[in-house]
Amino acid sequence: MTGSSLIVGSEADLHVQAVIEVCQESGTRPVLIDAESLGTSSWELRGPSLKLRMNERQIGGAGWLRRLAPPESHSGLTIGSQKAAEAASRLALLVALSSAPIDWLTDYWTLMRAENKLIQYRAAACVDVPVPQFEVVSSPESISASLGDQFVVKPLGTGEYRTESDTFAVHSNVIDRSDQRLYGLVEAPFLIQRLVEATRHLRVVTVGDQAWSAALDAEGVPVDWRLDLRAHESWLPVQ
Repeated sequence: MTGSSLIVGSEADLHVQAVIEVCQESGTRPVLIDAESLGTSSWELRGPSLKLRMNERQIGGAGWLRRLAPPESHSGLTIGSQKAAEAASRLALLVALSSAPIDWLTDYWTLMRAENKLIQYRAAACVDVPVPQFEVVSSPESISASLGDQFVVKPLGTGEYRTESDTFAVHSNVIDRSDQRLYGLVEAPFLIQRLVEATRHLRVVTVGDQAWSAALDAEGVPVDWRLDLRAHESWLPVQ
């Protein structure tokens, strides 16, 4: 397959920066695009084969889908507004690229399934990997007593969700059963999960048929380790 490689992501993303640096060391530089930069780039997508040309370069090599749009880039858009329509159109174009003649590291639909928490838990259970008890319910009264008086609330989507009294961010939140914020989550499905005291966190990264794993000591780290900036640099490789 000929043509320039493509990265769907933001240049401000540290992961993207690292990949571009490696590409430059090998003498190549992929084309970079996301929903935010589409408005300032020159591009052509021609069907029915969905051949893509961007910034005077034909796209047809490898592709890596990091993120369709920067986090919070569409926050505050009014449904039905022109800005919302423009944002939805740009996202639809990027999703269509999953069917373009590009050798994707991971295509869009596979990525969406892999990142869905409910599908992850189901896949783990199917191979006898234990997962904490969890529920997704439409009212606080439906939360099972067996989850205890405190549990973890995880957003199934991305971004922030604002209730009348507080904001739930993309992180996991430990809250009490009596917390009134639970009544603000009815319109947005959230994962309600048994609180488990972790001894260490594990991360597994896969590229093709290769895998790498790392561990983080959970002592002194919040339930959602991402809230501790020091934890981001404290992972150690494990076999």
